Amino acid sequence: MPTTTATLSIVSADLTSDALSLSNTKNLNAAGVATGLSQVEGVARKRLDGNASQVRNYIIADASDAKFTEDGAAKIYIKNLSTSNAEYLTVLIGSGTDGGSSYTGQELGRLYGGDFLFMPWSADLGGTDSDILIQTPANSLNKEVEYLIIFE
Repeated sequence: MPTTTATLSIVSADLTSDALSLSNTKNLNAAGVATGLSQVEGVARKRLDGNASQVRNYIIADASDAKFTEDGAAKIYIKNLSTSNAEYLTVLIGSGTDGGSSYTGQELGRLYGGDFLFMPWSADLGGTDSDILIQTPANSLNKEVEYLIIFE
């Protein structure tokens, strides 16, 4: 079985009155067992062809895809590849239309240029309730994201 390890380190000399250094490491395992996650989707870049007049949605993780299960372990990594701190993409969980403006769900947050997200994800077998979408703001053209889904 494969072994995948995620490591997060946060270091700052001036965030608090004392120097800050946090680090955490975790093996990514299947649900309820010590077996590593064995499937990968993504490790890719996706160009988001924005629209000059409206917000657009792009599905990164499609909950209705049969390979993702509601009770299985999955982790998602998404990075905004822009180098500008002013350019952002919004990460959403819910349902929507790939490339269109239809959307219902919950905003998780914004990824500004260079920002990334790493989180657990559970697909909903009932439909698209837990799709992971990236939303481009109006007047933002040709943005790129890098993404990876590790699952069992």
